[in-house]
Amino acid sequence: MMSAQQLSQVRLHRRGAVAAIVVGTGLLVGGMSGRAPLAAHAAAAPAFASGALGLTRSEIEAMWGGGEGPFAGQGHYFDVHDLYTYQATGETYHIAYQQINGIEIAVYVQVDWLGDGVTQGVAHETVAGLIPDDARLTDLYTAPPTPGGPIAFSVTRYASEALGSPQVHSGALAPEILVVAQERWGDPSVANSSSVISLSIAVRERTQLTP
Repeated sequence: MMSAQQLSQVRLHRRGAVAAIVVGTGLLVGGMSGRAPLAAHAAAAPAFASGALGLTRSEIEAMWGGGEGPFAGQGHYFDVHDLYTYQATGETYHIAYQQINGIEIAVYVQVDWLGDGVTQGVAHETVAGLIPDDARLTDLYTAPPTPGGPIAFSVTRYASEALGSPQVHSGALAPEILVVAQERWGDPSVANSSSVISLSIAVRERTQLTP
């Protein structure tokens, strides 16, 4: 878990992606309410600016400290990606690294919040603090909760030219990002009655069908 001193040395990663969410979806971005998430971080290197996605493991752990892992998982995904866990006050981060030219690169980030989760505004700021600086919102999908369960899914897609650039990891990563938010919906007439309990952020995989 990050110490109080480490948390005090990081700052919120404010960028155009937050504004894109607000303008594109009409959602308000709230404050951090005294929280100190790992997504609030020191500025990344100017050659490739990102909060986590697309950074090397050494770059991330220079900001966040060492993670716990690697953890083995079931399925083909974990055969080629190592998953590490990073703890912060009130939340847990999981990052999967892919080996590219012998270097571990973050291609998946999951954020889990304790208790009732966080407001949608805090979740949007968290996303903005984890993806590349040039990422722009391209699509929004919503899967509402069903009578059998209270969980809704909000799915957004981003494009990042920097992420897929030949100058970044030899162009091995695709320039698209998918974000899935697990939400509990409350009374729409009551402000901040909905909450986000988990975020999953992934780089699109390059295949023969989707280069």
